[in-house]
Amino acid sequence: MLMSGGLRQIIRNGRKLQYRIHPFLCGEPAGGTSFHKGSKIFCRLVEERTEDRIRVEVYPEGKLGDELSAIHQVSYGGIDFARVSLATVAENGSDTEVLMLPYLYSGREHMWKVLDGPIGTGMLSDFTDQGLVGLAWFDGGARSFYTVGSPVHEPEDLRGLRIRVQDSELMAELVTALGAEPVKAVYADVYKLLDLDQADGAENNLPSYAAENHYRLANYYTLDEHSRIPELLMVSEETMKHLDEKDREVIRQCASEASAYQRQLWQNYEMDAMDMVKDAGCQIISLSQEEKQAFKKETASLWKEYFPGKEALIKEIQDAQ
Repeated sequence: MLMSGGLRQIIRNGRKLQYRIHPFLCGEPAGGTSFHKGSKIFCRLVEERTEDRIRVEVYPEGKLGDELSAIHQVSYGGIDFARVSLATVAENGSDTEVLMLPYLYSGREHMWKVLDGPIGTGMLSDFTDQGLVGLAWFDGGARSFYTVGSPVHEPEDLRGLRIRVQDSELMAELVTALGAEPVKAVYADVYKLLDLDQADGAENNLPSYAAENHYRLANYYTLDEHSRIPELLMVSEETMKHLDEKDREVIRQCASEASAYQRQLWQNYEMDAMDMVKDAGCQIISLSQEEKQAFKKETASLWKEYFPGKEALIKEIQDAQ
């Protein structure tokens, strides 16, 4: 959502405003994702409730730059809004980074109790030192392991396997703690790695597993749900300064309603992806809470290693069930 100095002058004069929003897509074409549709709903609600005084345009597929570039542009008001992953925007050692700890949540309901409660709503304002304001949380799903050749029921089943991970030290350490070898690679290269036997598996959410046909090569998907990394709809602090309080409240309310809409869409995508891979003959391995505890126990040292001094916050999150 590109905003020039000229548009700031229009804001001061109280005339029609036009913004651009920068959403990023994960594994699906433009117009097909819950993120894109959630962004479009946000735009429509803002336009309706300001009687078309504020218009928002969506620019998908990285047309305004990649995520890091977009965050930088939002920080100084070059782009007004962006929907980005918490993994990209959370600063090292910050409270918000704690939200991405492996095996932190017991499930989706637990995560949303945290994000919709005092912890999550308070963290929406934790980005002002970057010139950003969080508006609402979007669902990015749960990441789980999928493998070629044999299923994973317990940590021992991962021993010695080569598992593709994002370019993240925490995720690499997670895989190492479970006895596997991390293979860092971008999402677009995962199918090739599996096809050329350069990896024995990977980890991602169900829609991403299905969207790029990874299930055709790695047909065992274990629902260990080791990581839940939410997405954020953010606005430039500079942009908010140029809006009156009434319009700022409209923006916040519209973001909240778009978030609720996107979350339901995401659940629908997950169910569709589950049906798709099951119909293709893939084996979905469900784990009980007790079985998940075995994975959590193997990786418990990462909590203290990566987040010393955050014990009180971690306990507060765990107690929010």
